[in-house]
Amino acid sequence: MRKPDIRIMPIRPYSFLAALGLIAAFIPSARAQGTPSCECTPPGAEQPLAADTVFHVVEYFDVALCGRIDCSVAPFVYTDFTMRSCGRAPVALPPRTPGRACHIAISQPYLVVDEFALLPTGNDMHLENRPCRRTRFVMRVHEDTLQYAINAMRELIATFEKPTPTQLAQVQLRLDHAPMPFWTDKELLGQVFLCAVYDAGWAARFKALRDQYSFGGTMAEYYEELLGVYHDISRSSSISR
Repeated sequence: MRKPDIRIMPIRPYSFLAALGLIAAFIPSARAQGTPSCECTPPGAEQPLAADTVFHVVEYFDVALCGRIDCSVAPFVYTDFTMRSCGRAPVALPPRTPGRACHIAISQPYLVVDEFALLPTGNDMHLENRPCRRTRFVMRVHEDTLQYAINAMRELIATFEKPTPTQLAQVQLRLDHAPMPFWTDKELLGQVFLCAVYDAGWAARFKALRDQYSFGGTMAEYYEELLGVYHDISRSSSISR
């Protein structure tokens, strides 16, 4: 995967609602359309919103990004951003959750977005932000009609290490002493999730937590996120239990 071929403009914050999945934007005739400028202007906006960054993926497929960019690290970290493709298939690409960090790169013919998540992959099962899911955006063309679309393919890329018997015992002890009825320990939640990935008994406990405890606000969102990762792992059968 090569470094992005990009042009960085002055940075502005930009907020958005989360959206995920497969997108397709068709135009009546590619030959009859002019190439729109690369910008992030939402539909119906009175003023154009110039891009902070433009990714040149392949011919006729550029992507404008508006959001926050941390250029002090390599690769750059992008947060609170929205993207819109330019050229033959101008359409808004699915944005990330506000505050969620991402890496963005070009691996022709794809624009690759690696989305971070808080996972129990640090030393002794401590939480750390690391790439969790990868989305590849690619431009497709229907040769008979010259209609273009942008497709999004998403996959889980996070890997996990199996907890040791000592770690399982430590998590069990912490779980036995977790105060009721409100769940307040994000790190313990991540550790129970990791135990569930490798053990059916722990998986049942992890799924039953929301019936035993009250989850509110960001804790509820984090539980649902981990539950989604668990289901992705279960469907892919990528973990040797």
